[in-house]
Amino acid sequence: MKLNNKGFAITSVLYGLLILFVVFTGTYLSLLGAKKNKLDNITKDIEAKYAFEKKLNDSISITNGSFTAPCIGKYKLNNNKYVYLYKGKTYTLSELSNDATSITEVYCQGSSE
Repeated sequence: MKLNNKGFAITSVLYGLLILFVVFTGTYLSLLGAKKNKLDNITKDIEAKYAFEKKLNDSISITNGSFTAPCIGKYKLNNNKYVYLYKGKTYTLSELSNDATSITEVYCQGSSE
């Protein structure tokens, strides 16, 4: 019996290429999975640090039309407008909006956890 050596060589090359393709595809998919996990962790950290989820339940006293912001965050005025204010800075309602008379809600920066 005489073996066909050309068929054996071609088959060896094709199976070798198939194995390389499977290994490279698996490696690439694992790299993409690791990158996605890193980006998810970064996104979660950013959302935890900069989200406006902590609702301040303390009332803000406005004397003579001015007040000092108790935290960095979003402040909802009575005219349904939101403003972003910084902690410790003194603001007047006329600076924020012409038709605002009070602050209805305050959402401080950072998550509620």
